[in-house]
Amino acid sequence: MMSNISLGRPWIQRILLFGVVVILAALFMFYSPEWLISEVGTPFLLAGASLLLLLLAASADCCTDRRRLALRFTLVVWFFLTISEEFFVRADQEEVAPDHFSMTVFGEIGTWVLCAAVVLIIVLERSDCLSHLFSKSSKWVVAFGGVCILSVSYSPRRVFSAAWSFKLLLVILLIHIASRLMRKYEDVTAFLATTLLAFSVAMFHGALADPSTLYVNGRLGYSPTSLAVTAGIVLVLSLAIRTLTNAGWPLFLTVASALIMLLSGGKAGIAGGLLSAVLYFLFKKKLGSAVAVFGALALLGVGLLFLSPSLHSYASMYSDTEQAENLTGRTDLWDAAVPLIMQRPIQGHGYMASRYISLGVEDVGWQAGHLHNAFLDVLYNNGLIGLMLILYLHFAIIRNFLRTMRQKSNSPASREISAAGLAVYANLLINAFFNAIIGGRPGSLFMLFLGIYMVSEKISSRHDLVTPSKIGPLPDPACPATVPAG
Repeated sequence: MMSNISLGRPWIQRILLFGVVVILAALFMFYSPEWLISEVGTPFLLAGASLLLLLLAASADCCTDRRRLALRFTLVVWFFLTISEEFFVRADQEEVAPDHFSMTVFGEIGTWVLCAAVVLIIVLERSDCLSHLFSKSSKWVVAFGGVCILSVSYSPRRVFSAAWSFKLLLVILLIHIASRLMRKYEDVTAFLATTLLAFSVAMFHGALADPSTLYVNGRLGYSPTSLAVTAGIVLVLSLAIRTLTNAGWPLFLTVASALIMLLSGGKAGIAGGLLSAVLYFLFKKKLGSAVAVFGALALLGVGLLFLSPSLHSYASMYSDTEQAENLTGRTDLWDAAVPLIMQRPIQGHGYMASRYISLGVEDVGWQAGHLHNAFLDVLYNNGLIGLMLILYLHFAIIRNFLRTMRQKSNSPASREISAAGLAVYANLLINAFFNAIIGGRPGSLFMLFLGIYMVSEKISSRHDLVTPSKIGPLPDPACPATVPAG
């Protein structure tokens, strides 16, 4: 009993210290009521309170396994960082203005600082988490992060780029810590399940948060393009988690994600979600299931197209315009950006420089915000140096997962995780050709890409994980007293 208390005390002290910081921040803002009751102050307080509650829930049972408790905290921060954008809605044009920052940006950065404080707590408790940061599996991600940070010095808006590089560094540290703390296949499954829950929150928020924008131009959600990608990710992960855990709740997410994905009308997102779901079963050599999923999604799509007047009108409008020929203006943007890329092909224009691409190109009648192609976006921002590093990460993901699936001596859990990881990667890759979701702003999709890379490296290093006897449910969240402290 005394050992349980002594082991839990440092964690409780640090959680309470974190809570005190949040309370002091709230008291400080109490004397600025106009700022507190605003579109910035209120979301920030809600975000901080949500993070604190999640941390308290993660340590509620006073787990005697320090490693597992540290992993829980890491997963909480991963979940929170993934959904942090949902707390704040900012106007894109305000970020582009050369002499103006949206106040919402400061609120979002504040949530990153809170996450960084928790990461610091984890590192103080588990100093070994930062070991091997420049090892074979981590050095390529660290190298890309280093290139991005160094390129901030010549980015057109250094403060803006530095802020996003801070979050990128935080994400890189987080996935490295998660990798160091994972000892079992159940830990990897817990990471994927946490990711599924985070993307599910983002999916429902994007679809249902604002009733006034429930349908915009016949499409579901205020950002249908990203909503379709998010729903496609949820579709594949829910199928995988249902297999890995034998739980029933992912089935609801499978059905909901399929409906939301199709109703969003995002062309690339739908194609990526459909193909990734089919590939998931093909990778497992289940041809019948692959055909069944394809047929079910195709029939559901056709049915919604005829039953939903708004979606049908959008499809008719899109086919009658020139948007299909130039990929909704993307080809014009790419043509205009190529000369700018050739001006600085090696080092690029600086991290997040493409955020202001609209200020430097002509004959593009819309505010792009990025190059709408992940590879061109990295090439514009960080040149050939950054592109080569990102391409290696793509190659490593494919190599690691294929190698794991091909080796029959591997456990069923490792092959299941590899099939799911490769299917999710296929979805990201398809959408990367039409949106800058990898290599630029460390949003949820770029975070997922880096997380999938980490999982692929962990799964391919079989000696790092305890092999389960079979695929089964996740272990009881309450750590048994027989588990030795790690």
